[in-house]
Amino acid sequence: EYAMRSVVVFITRRRLHTRYWRYGSSDVAPSALAVRKGWVLHDVGKIGIPDSILRKPGKLDEREWREMKRHPEMGYRMLQHIDFLKPALDVVLCHQERFDGTGYPRGLTGAAIPLGARIFAVGDTFDARTSDRPYRAALTIADARREIGRWSGEQFDPAVAAAFLSIDEASGHAIRKSVHEDVAALEEQVRRVVVG
Repeated sequence: EYAMRSVVVFITRRRLHTRYWRYGSSDVAPSALAVRKGWVLHDVGKIGIPDSILRKPGKLDEREWREMKRHPEMGYRMLQHIDFLKPALDVVLCHQERFDGTGYPRGLTGAAIPLGARIFAVGDTFDARTSDRPYRAALTIADARREIGRWSGEQFDPAVAAAFLSIDEASGHAIRKSVHEDVAALEEQVRRVVVG
């Protein structure tokens, strides 16, 4: 989580046109709040995926994988009419897109992927790779950073990956603490709206 916030802060504080970073004409710098809302809600569409697929212990077959790949669009449709969540829609819809165009649901390439979703992709991957999972131990921070660098230009926007990799580890720890607090507060706000 701190990785996502770090990248958002780094990019949104840059001037729009510098020799280090240049937004494309269709890009608008996302707010940190928009990306954080997307962070909390990116997989909300999985509510519509059968438990038999979500909890399957082995590899998904072709039919199951097609079903799973529908979750970004389902999440988008669920949230599109909730005004305070609209800033999260780019991340919810495009969080599985890859910079090289091999992602889903639309197979977007490069700058056609909303900037917030490109930022999210780096932060989410870093968070996932540095967290323990039932099927594997967490990577070290150094190994996860190397993985981000290795996938730059394929999975990740090279400029976003470079911005992330420019953040020193000491700064990251302070940001991580702040983001954990922010995300917990945002999750509570979403719970209140959903539950009523």
